[in-house]
Amino acid sequence: SPEALKQVLMRCPELRVVEIPEPDLVSAACAGLMKCAKLRALRCGLTLMPNIINMRQVLISCRQLRVLSFTGTSDHLVSLEFLTDELPKGCGLRELAVARCSANWKDIDKLSKSCARLQVLRFPKSFVETGESALSPPPLLALARLKHLRSIDFRGWTGKKYKQRPWLTEDMFGVVGQLKELREVRVTEQKLLGERCFQFLRRHAPRLRILHV
Repeated sequence: SPEALKQVLMRCPELRVVEIPEPDLVSAACAGLMKCAKLRALRCGLTLMPNIINMRQVLISCRQLRVLSFTGTSDHLVSLEFLTDELPKGCGLRELAVARCSANWKDIDKLSKSCARLQVLRFPKSFVETGESALSPPPLLALARLKHLRSIDFRGWTGKKYKQRPWLTEDMFGVVGQLKELREVRVTEQKLLGERCFQFLRRHAPRLRILHV
């Protein structure tokens, strides 16, 4: 039961890596993980309407937490807003992965302000809105704040459900030109990209280690 899991985790102060694939257990697990000061990596499953109300306290209490990974378990995409609302200021995460999520410029902006030391950002099989209006800023522009970002994973998802389609345009991809530490780029299935994307990548050519296009 969720309560039993919480009680067990509260008695495991040496835990370093935890994986909770069952979304219904995530909130209870987080309540227990607040006591796990040495936690370094947490991986969770998420429903379409996730209950992660204790996630913020985990991010505050577990000062050594560096890797946070979520995977949506629904055919529909979970909103990234559920996570960004839980991010504390000065978040110490180095790697964030959210598979099967939907995001907009506000989510990316909030993420980049909270996780200034982020080195790896993965949104596989996800969808980023191009903009709510003509006055909305480019949705990925805020990533330029992340001076330590070394790896991006924006692999697309070609499916039959809503938003299961390519979203990364060449204009949006232009932000990579400002990511001076970039070593890894994964953008397979992003079929809106053309010749210009290689121009943006040229400045990173001496440093790139992994390229999937």
